[in-house]
Amino acid sequence: MILQTFKHENEFVCLAENCPDNCCKEGELILESDVMARYQAESGPFGDELRRTLATARREACDGDVWYCLEADGRCPFLNDNGLCRIVLNLGEEALSDTCAFYPRFETETPEVIRRTLTLSCPEVVRLMLTCPENLSLVRKTELTESMLKKGGKMKVTGDSLISVEDALVRELQKPEMTFAKAFSEAAHIIGCEAQPLDDTSIISVINEKEALTDEWEAALSRLEGLSAGADDSTATGRDRDLRRVLLYYLVRYLPLALPESREHEDLFENVSFAGVLRYADIACRVCAAFEAQGIMPFENALRLWAKETELDEDMLLMLLEA
Repeated sequence: MILQTFKHENEFVCLAENCPDNCCKEGELILESDVMARYQAESGPFGDELRRTLATARREACDGDVWYCLEADGRCPFLNDNGLCRIVLNLGEEALSDTCAFYPRFETETPEVIRRTLTLSCPEVVRLMLTCPENLSLVRKTELTESMLKKGGKMKVTGDSLISVEDALVRELQKPEMTFAKAFSEAAHIIGCEAQPLDDTSIISVINEKEALTDEWEAALSRLEGLSAGADDSTATGRDRDLRRVLLYYLVRYLPLALPESREHEDLFENVSFAGVLRYADIACRVCAAFEAQGIMPFENALRLWAKETELDEDMLLMLLEA
């Protein structure tokens, strides 16, 4: 198979206790069955604490895994006062659940390509994307699967129908003469879909439809006065390149969901289209630019908050992708 990543994302290193935010709050702790079994068998004082904490947490089972709701203040019960994970400190990184160990990485998979991206809900990921001195670029390498190894690693890997589209988006949306105002129609042309941006009223209606996950998002939306300021003035405000990068990022991340051969497309995202993904990427840019233009919060913070509220909430993400 081919593993595809953004080149700049390969430089990611978790900031741990130095992170201005923290991924161990405002979510749920998901423990796979094998991880749960290890925790139940762990010896010593910390093993006792593990079992005691998990026994009292509100939880529900899902496909063999256990979802634990975090504490009332949104923090994981195993997060210490210094912002470090006590499971890692006591048992090592190998004791983490898959969800905790893999974050902020997300993958979409087709029969021949795994696309790995990092979510913008992580402030370090946002920083790496916006400060990358070169144009964003994609890196692809062949990952030898078990079946390929049995054949001597000589299986021909051709990728899927989206690779040439992604390469064109990377090239065209980052040309010096390109502007964000032109980027939507150019992306629609490259993707080969007929799509029009949603009007401001429709966008505001959609993003207000779901209950906010965080107080910060709810407060920001209450102050938002339309979307006319921000993206439309991106050249004057100096955000044009950043908005085109965000548009490109979300297209690369979510266009695979619209492929019939995508593993995810067969389930939750069966009604997602290329046009829907393009509109989602455009909405993200316009909302985040408006937050900054209206003095609600800096663009970087807006991106992080947008990702938390939409990417980490499947219902909200699905609603936006089908808008």
